[in-house]
Amino acid sequence: LFITSSGGSADDDLELLRQLVTRGVDGVFLVVGDEFSDDRALREEVSHLPIPAVMVDRAIEGLECDKVMFDHEMGGYMATRYLIEQGHRRIACLVNARRSNTGRKRLAGYERALREVGLPIDARLEFESEYYIPSAYEASEAVLATDATAVFASSDNIALGLLKRLHEMGKSIPGDISVVSYDNSAADVLFEPALTAIEQDPGVLAEHAFGCMSKRLAGRGGRRAEEVVLEPALIVKGSVLDLTEYS
Repeated sequence: LFITSSGGSADDDLELLRQLVTRGVDGVFLVVGDEFSDDRALREEVSHLPIPAVMVDRAIEGLECDKVMFDHEMGGYMATRYLIEQGHRRIACLVNARRSNTGRKRLAGYERALREVGLPIDARLEFESEYYIPSAYEASEAVLATDATAVFASSDNIALGLLKRLHEMGKSIPGDISVVSYDNSAADVLFEPALTAIEQDPGVLAEHAFGCMSKRLAGRGGRRAEEVVLEPALIVKGSVLDLTEYS
């Protein structure tokens, strides 16, 4: 068994996949570099592999193979819903929605939570950021110029960029603004208070991915591809101010 993630383009994914197949592996766990890829060669290669393939975490929609992923829309919903429950009504979203399908789903969850309680979807509170600290740092200047009392940062790297900007401005969390992050991978020793975050347990992801692969290798998998969608968890720490105490 091999796990492959080129971290690059569809061409990189295709080349690495072909190399592994020629080496006689029994199965492949595939984390694609570009989940928006329309590359027909990659789609054809995965669809006609002579060995089982399980797409993990990122998945090309419409591709016929087993997939295991977390529910990113639910994660965005849970993060935003928690902020609403703490009394926040002007909630900004810092998200990679242009280049990431997971980012789009997290944004959809954020908007669903707002709609559910009758809050307006305000495009002036939605800000684009790549999954890199410098990109989030640049975007955070506009975020902090709004009247938002809280921010849903859709990855830990995005949250780190926001925190860097806040630190330079002399602002504190949650005193000046509340933050919920995503991934729960930022080391708590670096931050005070620790960040409330949506957690995607990699152990659970791996367990289900290996379960799908084991069934295929044992000949117990069905004819149709299996799609396993896991629910993330909200890990409450100290980065959100409870505004209901002041109402």
